Amino acid sequence: MNRGEIQISAKNKAILEEANAAIAAGNYEGFLSFCADDTKWTFVGDKTLNGKEAVRQWMATTYVEPPKFMVADLIAEGDFVTALGDITVKDADGKADHYSYCDVWRFRDGEIVELRAFVIKTESKDNTMNKPEFFVTPGYGEYMLNELHYSQAVKIGNRVETSGQGGWDDDLQIPKSLGDEIAQAFRNVERTLATAGAGWEHVVHINSYHVGGFPPEVNDVMVKLFRHYMPNHAPIWTEVDVAALGLPTMRIEIRVTAIVP
Repeated sequence: MNRGEIQISAKNKAILEEANAAIAAGNYEGFLSFCADDTKWTFVGDKTLNGKEAVRQWMATTYVEPPKFMVADLIAEGDFVTALGDITVKDADGKADHYSYCDVWRFRDGEIVELRAFVIKTESKDNTMNKPEFFVTPGYGEYMLNELHYSQAVKIGNRVETSGQGGWDDDLQIPKSLGDEIAQAFRNVERTLATAGAGWEHVVHINSYHVGGFPPEVNDVMVKLFRHYMPNHAPIWTEVDVAALGLPTMRIEIRVTAIVP
């Protein structure tokens, strides 16, 4: 670009920055003062606004309160300024919607004469990362939810925690063999993790609770199953002897923490 084009680019960029500041302050008429009367706004794949009055009416219904936006990049060249960023807009009920956008603005004699906007709806990372999602294991988990009012797993961000899993079947029957009971508890952990999109390969922490102490069979079976389900990593493990568990015949309960990449 020659010096004249550089100056025009810088001027148009400054105009857009001032116009954006007016929007952020809720001064919509201030923004419109930078627009040509015949301005044309095209939201690609959605609608086209023809003229300043159409834009004014759209702002009145869309911007119930001033939007919050972050401009990541502002690129000016000649009569065009391209803005990339994110914007949050609240509706009349106060619900916030989040969008990422690429706006291509065209200027004529220092006025905004055209907009081509490419907008996609997104989710706020802050909200989605911190919002808990609860999961119920099919079968026995449905009984636990209906009768005892608790879920089998919760996911917050990339972290999954499970409730204690016993060696029961879907009828809450416990095998007579201690080894079979432990193996069934591991299978139930696997089933429960799967509801939250995780598996044993994601487990980083295990708590196991045991009735009757620690005869050799307990650790023999536990370690064998650790090696089977987690051959490529060794999680941390806390093993606790308890007087009783949730069902009279239970001898083991296992809960885990998993981190899903």
